[in-house]
Amino acid sequence: MVWRSCVTVCVLALLHGAAQAQVTENWVSLFNPPGAEEWTDMAMDAAGNVYVTGRHWGEGTVHYVTARYSPDGDLLWAQQFGTTSVPIEDDAVHLALDSCGCVYLTCKAPGPTTSWDIATVKYSPEGEELWVEYVDGQGREDQGRALAVTSGGVVVAGTAFTNNGGTRYVTIQYDGEGRKEWAHVYTPAFNSGGPLAVAVDAQDNVIVLAVTYDSNGSPDFLLLKYCCQGELLWSRVYGGYGPDFPEDLALDEVGNIYAAGFGYGTFPGTLDLILLAYDPDGEMLWEQIWDSPNHDWEHGGFVAVHETGVYWGGKAFTTLPGHNSTYQLFKYSFSGEELWWYSKGDTLSHHILEDMAVDAQGNVYLTGRRTLHYAVGEDGVTVKVGPDGVEQWAVTYAGASNSIDEALVIALDGEGNPAVAGQTHVEPVYQAFVVKYGTCLSAAPDPVADRAALQPLTVSPNPFNPETALGYRLSAPGWVSLQVYDTAGRETAKLVNGWQDAGAHEVTFDGAGLPSGIYFVRLQAGEGMAVQKIVLLK
Repeated sequence: MVWRSCVTVCVLALLHGAAQAQVTENWVSLFNPPGAEEWTDMAMDAAGNVYVTGRHWGEGTVHYVTARYSPDGDLLWAQQFGTTSVPIEDDAVHLALDSCGCVYLTCKAPGPTTSWDIATVKYSPEGEELWVEYVDGQGREDQGRALAVTSGGVVVAGTAFTNNGGTRYVTIQYDGEGRKEWAHVYTPAFNSGGPLAVAVDAQDNVIVLAVTYDSNGSPDFLLLKYCCQGELLWSRVYGGYGPDFPEDLALDEVGNIYAAGFGYGTFPGTLDLILLAYDPDGEMLWEQIWDSPNHDWEHGGFVAVHETGVYWGGKAFTTLPGHNSTYQLFKYSFSGEELWWYSKGDTLSHHILEDMAVDAQGNVYLTGRRTLHYAVGEDGVTVKVGPDGVEQWAVTYAGASNSIDEALVIALDGEGNPAVAGQTHVEPVYQAFVVKYGTCLSAAPDPVADRAALQPLTVSPNPFNPETALGYRLSAPGWVSLQVYDTAGRETAKLVNGWQDAGAHEVTFDGAGLPSGIYFVRLQAGEGMAVQKIVLLK
């Protein structure tokens, strides 16, 4: 096992008011039928058409709604499916888009003979329902949980239950006409868990990521690989220090598999982020376990692959004063070397990462929600990070005053322009929203809080004995905190804690009273944070 802590420079969060590039809100659309709704999955084609799906609550009923918006934000069509009077979980419908613009859904829905079945639906680009197929596991709570398009159709992974309460993981492949090409049932050793993600490689082999449980009831990662004819080639279970929760899955061009999640921490009572890499034959290439310098609670897990490396995202909840949470993003080489680390957050709010996407140039787009400690409501926050780990821009989606605006999913068009979808509170209900962004040349300051944009933190000399100079530059005035921690996360020095003007600053750190070893300098200014490893050699 490879345990990784913060031993590299944290690439800085260049803040909203002083970003190198800026973003413009091209259009916003609220879905307006009577009732309440949220978008929980989305896709976008190269031309900029936006496809979304989610739940809608009407008068005593709930159903799934799928919609298509034009590149200019016009609603082209909307279809509903699976009407019921029974509540539906918030992750109960998933969407995939093929190269022809056809839309596939999988979900749990009332079937023709039993309470709930694994349902798969195909819509034409014009919104016509082409076919619906059901899989009945003979239980009451069967559910489609993930899907991916193949070269000629779609593959769906779900959970089916037997009449005696047993759990089975079902993978089904359909052709483009809805004919079942193959199906495989995997029976776990213990009756719980289920698939979470599915991916298809260049040969139409299918990889399923699931959560499974051991004899002690502790969750683990489970990977299943099927050939294009549906034969199970191999299965792998990963379990670390304790409970481990898989979240996301990605493949590279040669078929290597990357699984992300989180698990019981290396530091007692905490959670760490987990990233696993396997070759096409199921042999583990490497693993990374990330614990922050403060031994925060790291959870979630997102992974995406670009030709330049592997992007890994998550969120961290700090136990330090302020109790704020932050976006976390890493880039790794294909050999498992950490290339950079980026963090987004501040001492005034919680930043909760919900989704991420990568464009053809290797830019990363993060979206989620921010809750201010001193204000009512939530806002959606979307960030663009360049291939080098430097923030390009950040933008906030705020609906009605003091409302709750949750950015939940993100997708990109062919030019790398993002669209974000989620839900916003419009009295007296929640409404689903889509916002489409583009780029512009000017930057406007964010009025929510004082911000101080950072340039990279410098340390000279490093290693040092016993003094070193810590330098940084603020392009805007703001509240600054500069602290030093040891490898156990204990604060050893508080060098700055107050308001500073824009410009260059330098602070001397004296380690005369400290033992030799590795320490971490943590610089926080507004929403920007940097962490630098320093070495004291006596």
